[in-house]
Amino acid sequence: YLGGLRGTSGPMTSSSTVIVYDPAANSWVTKAPIPVNSASSAAGVINGKIYLAVGWTGPGFGDKLFYEYDPAANTWARKADLPAVRVNALGGVIGGKFYVAGGNSCTQCSTSPAVFVYDPASNAWDTVAPIPTPRYGLSGGVIEGKLYALGGFDAGVSPNVIGPLEVFD
Repeated sequence: YLGGLRGTSGPMTSSSTVIVYDPAANSWVTKAPIPVNSASSAAGVINGKIYLAVGWTGPGFGDKLFYEYDPAANTWARKADLPAVRVNALGGVIGGKFYVAGGNSCTQCSTSPAVFVYDPASNAWDTVAPIPTPRYGLSGGVIEGKLYALGGFDAGVSPNVIGPLEVFD
């Protein structure tokens, strides 16, 4: 559990809480919190470390912050900022690099087709081919080295559900 939304009435807030499930003990353990509150973020694992593209930090807008969590040391390290804010984006790892696809920049803002790729070896971001259908709130994952994107919404006050499944190869 990495951050997320909290609250059941009134304005929702983001959280910095990190909770890990220990299957051997059948229990949940609280770990070092994310350095900032974060919800609607994208995450992936490379070489045993968790990479977190911070989404929504609080009312209104998102952030470009990017962190690496080392479970062995229970520590967070800030890495190179994303090229642009991405809230409700899809994250996935292919070939030791972290991909962030789609998303939006703030509440009721336009969606982006941009796909960013992070290389932990150089601590740098690059841009690759865009997602054909801009969307936020999408689901998906990596299968056999391909990033699958499905569902989500287009931009606007009354967003529409996006239907097509798209694959980044």
